[in-house]
Amino acid sequence: MSTAHRPNFDPAKGRQSTAHLSAQTSKLDIPSYTKLKFRQPRPTCSCSSVASSSIASTSGRRDLKRDLELAEWEATNRKRAKSGLEPLPAPMTVKAEGEEREGEEERNRKEAIVRAIELDRDSETSSDDEAEQEEEEETKPKQEDQEAPSSEESDSDSDEDSEEDEQALLLRELQKIRAERAAAKQRQTQLNSTSAQLKRQEEIARGNPLLNLENAFAPTSHKSPARKEEVEEGFEARKRWDDDVIFKNQASAAGNTGRANGAANGFVNDLTRSDFHTKFMNRYIK
Repeated sequence: MSTAHRPNFDPAKGRQSTAHLSAQTSKLDIPSYTKLKFRQPRPTCSCSSVASSSIASTSGRRDLKRDLELAEWEATNRKRAKSGLEPLPAPMTVKAEGEEREGEEERNRKEAIVRAIELDRDSETSSDDEAEQEEEEETKPKQEDQEAPSSEESDSDSDEDSEEDEQALLLRELQKIRAERAAAKQRQTQLNSTSAQLKRQEEIARGNPLLNLENAFAPTSHKSPARKEEVEEGFEARKRWDDDVIFKNQASAAGNTGRANGAANGFVNDLTRSDFHTKFMNRYIK
């Protein structure tokens, strides 16, 4: 039985392969990152002795809450220093750790500084007292000489104060009067403007013949005296709507009145009174 119909997964080889003996590998293909990198703790700003001591003495597991409070406190103090404000006190956790780690040498140094400051203050106060005593001894005779004119100066000062008070009262009254006049003027102008606006609206309403048909079509003889006065004032349409047209009575003014007088038809520069228009109207409209 033949096996030619079966697939050949492992083809026959004439000899053993030696391809693996001359294999070349590039250095770029070699794995270079063979060690896992860990995040290093960020060094915070050592703007205070307490913060620097607490950071330097950190051992074991870190206290993230304390680090965050310390960073916020330092950032707030930097902002306050830029704006000219005093720094805030350190948080309680930072204070406790700083007090625990603060050595005796630091305390002694601070105490020495405080003592030196107190000694300087004592010396300054003693020197200031001596200077004040000397000044008092020098100013005593001068004060005795100036006691006589001091009464006159006080009288003049009181007079000046009273005059200033009177001037202030007068200025207040003047400002009050000016404010009242300005308010009255404003009210008058507002009243005049409203009355003028109402009068204008009434004139427009009565002057329009479409809105005032009674006044437009009624004869003048049957009108009341009040109506006549209104007509005289200009509330009636005195002219016809076609009084101001440019072609009114043009043919009659030129003497060309048409066939009625037996004269020749003259040129009329008006389409509504031309011969063609009259014929058209007589033929199709009447």
